Amino acid sequence: GESSLNVIQFSVSSITLGDYGSPLYVSRNLEISGSVTIDANGEDGIFKISSSGKTLAIDGLTLTGAASSAIKIANSGSHLIATNCAFTNNTSSRAGGAIDSVGTIDVSNCTFVGNRSNSSTLGGGAIRVSAPGLSTISLSTFTSNSTSGSGGAVHFSSSATLSSLNIVASNFLQNSADAEDGSAQGGGAVWQKNGVLAIESSLFTSNSVSGDEGRGGAIYLGKDAKPALVSRNLFTSNSVDGQDALGGAIFSEKPTLAEGNSFLYNAANNDGRGGAIATNSNRPTILSMETPGFLLSNSTLHGNTAARGGGIYVFGPEFGSYERGITLVNVTIDHNDASDPNGGGGLYADEAQTNQPPVADIRNSILSDNRADSVDNNCDSAITGFAFVNGGGNLFWPAASCMGAPVFAVQDVGDPLLDGPTPASPPILVMPLQEGSAAAQHGLSSICGDFPVLNLDQRLEPRPQPGGSACDAGAVESDVAPPGPALVLAPPTGLAFGSVPVGTTVSQTAIVSNPGQLELTGLALAVSGAGYTLASQTCGATLAAGQQCSAVVQANPSAGGSFNGNLVATGDGGRSASIALSGSGFVASPGLNVMPGSIDFGEILVGQQSSNLNLQVENTGNVDLNNLQFAVAAPFEPSQSGSCGASLPAGTSCNMRFRFSPTAAQHYAATLTVTTDQGANATALFTGVGLAPAELVIAPGSVSFGRVAVGTSSSTVQVTLTNIGTKTASGLGMVFGGSSSPTIARVSDDCPIDLLGGQSCHIGFRLAANGSGAVTADFVVAFNSSTESSNTLALSGVGYDPAELTLVPHSPIDFGRVLVGNSAAVVQGVRNTGGENLQLQTVVVSDPFSLRFNQGCSLPRKLVPGETCNFLVTVSPSLPGESRGVLTARGTRAAAADGEFEDVSDKLLLRVEGYTPGDLVLTPGDGLAFGPVPLGEHSNPQAATLLNPGSDPVDTVVTSLSSASFQILQDDCPITLAGGASCQVQVVAAPAPGSAAGSFVGNLDASGVPMGQAMIARSIPLSARAFDAEPDLGAQPDAIDFGSVTVGVRSGNLTVYLQNLGASSLELDIGLVGDASFQVASDGCTGTLDPGALCEVALYFQPTATGLLSTRFVASTLTGGRQELDVRGTGIDQNQPALQTSPASPGPLGFAGEVGETLRKAVQVSNVGSASLTLGQPLFTGLEAADFSVDSPLPLELAPGASASLEIICVPDGAGLRSALLTLTSTDPAKASIPFALSCNAVDPLYGNGFED
Repeated sequence: GESSLNVIQFSVSSITLGDYGSPLYVSRNLEISGSVTIDANGEDGIFKISSSGKTLAIDGLTLTGAASSAIKIANSGSHLIATNCAFTNNTSSRAGGAIDSVGTIDVSNCTFVGNRSNSSTLGGGAIRVSAPGLSTISLSTFTSNSTSGSGGAVHFSSSATLSSLNIVASNFLQNSADAEDGSAQGGGAVWQKNGVLAIESSLFTSNSVSGDEGRGGAIYLGKDAKPALVSRNLFTSNSVDGQDALGGAIFSEKPTLAEGNSFLYNAANNDGRGGAIATNSNRPTILSMETPGFLLSNSTLHGNTAARGGGIYVFGPEFGSYERGITLVNVTIDHNDASDPNGGGGLYADEAQTNQPPVADIRNSILSDNRADSVDNNCDSAITGFAFVNGGGNLFWPAASCMGAPVFAVQDVGDPLLDGPTPASPPILVMPLQEGSAAAQHGLSSICGDFPVLNLDQRLEPRPQPGGSACDAGAVESDVAPPGPALVLAPPTGLAFGSVPVGTTVSQTAIVSNPGQLELTGLALAVSGAGYTLASQTCGATLAAGQQCSAVVQANPSAGGSFNGNLVATGDGGRSASIALSGSGFVASPGLNVMPGSIDFGEILVGQQSSNLNLQVENTGNVDLNNLQFAVAAPFEPSQSGSCGASLPAGTSCNMRFRFSPTAAQHYAATLTVTTDQGANATALFTGVGLAPAELVIAPGSVSFGRVAVGTSSSTVQVTLTNIGTKTASGLGMVFGGSSSPTIARVSDDCPIDLLGGQSCHIGFRLAANGSGAVTADFVVAFNSSTESSNTLALSGVGYDPAELTLVPHSPIDFGRVLVGNSAAVVQGVRNTGGENLQLQTVVVSDPFSLRFNQGCSLPRKLVPGETCNFLVTVSPSLPGESRGVLTARGTRAAAADGEFEDVSDKLLLRVEGYTPGDLVLTPGDGLAFGPVPLGEHSNPQAATLLNPGSDPVDTVVTSLSSASFQILQDDCPITLAGGASCQVQVVAAPAPGSAAGSFVGNLDASGVPMGQAMIARSIPLSARAFDAEPDLGAQPDAIDFGSVTVGVRSGNLTVYLQNLGASSLELDIGLVGDASFQVASDGCTGTLDPGALCEVALYFQPTATGLLSTRFVASTLTGGRQELDVRGTGIDQNQPALQTSPASPGPLGFAGEVGETLRKAVQVSNVGSASLTLGQPLFTGLEAADFSVDSPLPLELAPGASASLEIICVPDGAGLRSALLTLTSTDPAKASIPFALSCNAVDPLYGNGFED
């Protein structure tokens, strides 16, 4: 099994097991502690042990809410330890609402509140234990626990031979048991049957048993042969109810020793019997408990009530049955009440028989003021004359007999004059005697001295009190005097003369006293025994109350050996007292011995003292020795710390201490002589050696380790230690001085603890540098606790932090993906991370990577500690794909040896991936012009070609049309367009009346292209015109964009042109539908428009908010003709730039010409905002990006309202379609990036064809 406990320490304050399931099975030795409440939440139990040999120890826990015992120990080989715990509101359908254990338990300083067992056959509202070993409950409190069976708080029963339960210093308050199932039920607090039970120093208050035949309001002791001990407990206000209830506090039918208990105000209600105690046990026949039964001693019963036996109810013997009864020794039974006439207010004996022994044996007890039906009735029985036996020393008041039986003498009647219940040692209450009590010294001392009283009262005070001639009757011994005279001799232990030499006389004095309340007459003293005489006395024939006199007794033995006698005092009224006289005669025979017979003080340095050594001096004779004298020659001398005086009693010994102080280097010897006046002498030999001191030398006298790099250790340096003296250097000790550096350590040592004269040994040292700078240490060698000699060795060295070459940051450099032809760079550095200067020699890198140093980091270069030399690592991939390289830095640093240097270096890995992005170019660049198309018909199809000029594929290629006047007839383009691939889309026109314009748009996913957009759109224009003989209305342009305008500022006017395309007049009506920021500035169209006529409408934009705003311009005719176009603009804040371009982004911009020709296109840029605008450097991307450039100075600053023209140039280097994407950047937050799709269609020159004119 396990030998130790596994530990769990809770830091939470509460746990609810319903969240996790219960109970928790304990399969290992376990200790659980913490101020935590564990709530079973009305589920099963909390802890369960079913494995053998396991220990569960809990400390500080609160266990609550269990529905099947909070803790269940299901294996008799297991053990529970509960300390400082609380068990509240737990239940069980069987036994033990809080704890149900067949294994041993140890419960200490715990509380049990509101726990319950619902079993009518078992019980134990808080605890049920049936373990085979020893279980304990101590310092614990049980409150309001209950059961439907037995044992409101505790149920104990085990048939195992060694089963026992000890309950110590615990409180049982308001616990209850329901006894409705009959006589086997009861025990409002504790129920026991089988096993040995001991209950000590505990409090039982307001516990109860309800139901018919309920037994033991506090304790039920079941019928079996194993004894119970009930010692020094307080029982108050406990009760049994119902018909035939027995024992308001205790019911017992087993061998029971109840001693030192207090029973107050307990009750057997209704027709109950035994207000405090009801017993069906055997009556002990002798006081040694050799015959088991119920024995009550040193106990107090007061204020208890019942129908019969207000204090005690005893079953008497039956025909053919065992002898049932009780023995009372030094018990106080006072003011208890029985409601039945002749019910025995103090004691009732039932079923007494004329042919059986008496039921109750009463000794040294008080029965006073007990009543039955309000009539004085101390004790009673069913049959006259056979219930009680007078064991002697009893006191009754006011009646002299029990049930009129004349078994008690007249002198047994008197008022005990009891005090009310008074606290004694907790928890008991006692009733002391008042002055003049008839119980004072009324008891028989032979009974007080025998078992179970053993000369102690209920408070554990001695019986009798000092000066008393006899012990008191009842539970408490008092120092009050009896009512009459008394005679006491002191000392009560007698006069012991000890050893007396034959022929000499020794005297001692005895004291005679009268502690009574009346004068003592007829006093006489006498001595008996050879060798003793009454030498003198101050006593007369009378001795007044409270007075004393003395008598001198002499011992004069005439021969050797013991001689004994008595001093006897007598007085009238038969009073007498005696004490013993004892002594031993002997013939004088002096003797003296010293040990040891010789003392060697060893080797002591000249001029020093030895330690004090002890010499024992023993009187081996039988007479005292006087005038002890000690004589010895120098340099030996006695010290002052011995215990010997001038005399030494016979048979005793003392110690004398001596020291040695040599004055020369030589051997010494002297004899010590001890003499006495009685002629008993003794001698002892003292020896010692004086020595010259030892001396230590260390060579070499100092050690230098030189320079040692930080983090490393020096080689071992060894020194030699020599004792050049003659005396042994004993107790050799070595230690570093208090200011020594811990980096210098002793690493080897062959020196013995004692270094002989002339002997050498060796010590090795090593410096482990953990920092820079000088390091020193003092190594001290001493012996004899440094009282004779010590040497110090100086050790030194220098720790240095070498220069360290480190590339920073110190991690591989990955440039990631870099566009072929472009460059990327990172800042890298070389840092001296050491503590000394570093000479940086070279930094190199392999292709395709390169380095660029600034003027502050030219090589070679010295780097001081912590200094960094920064440089750029650049790469410009010329081909797609991955490239790798190595960055290497090299330098030199100072080595450990002075003037020497060593190489250092560091390396990093480099990586880059070159790529060319995919793109999308649409052709023809100037768009598809379908010309006139009959109204309601489709044009002939035309093809738009989509080309990926890059090497990377482009994903998610989507085509669309911006106008419903055009339709895609066939789309052969895949979703992913490979690098260099192209596809075609067939488009047809089906325009509405008038001119139609739109765009063919190709979109691609640009998430992998660094252009700042998720999608990129490429487009070419579409145009067509429908013709019809019917009247028609045309509008130009297709849409109006005011661009960016400051909020609250009115823009300039933009014009919409309307034309009657038909052959008859039109009646026009115009309007704006949408945001109110757009207004009509002038209207020249509303009214009649003749065939072929043209009119104008001017619009302006004055934004009321920031952001993109829009409206619809609507022109309609009475005949149902209608034209709509989009009008939009962007509102911007004050002091913010706004960019407008013409043509608008993203173009396209198309070029056409010959190979090598410089082709130009202009892009007008305007700042329509209220703050300055900056255009950044252009970025061209695509496979033919090198064919395009900007022939205008950039960056370009535009003041508010300013405009400029950018010249875009294409110089094609080959025939065919060239395409690229131009991206401009600006400080306009709404147009930070402005893309333009570029296409350049070049043909070879039309000369040099080989033909003549």
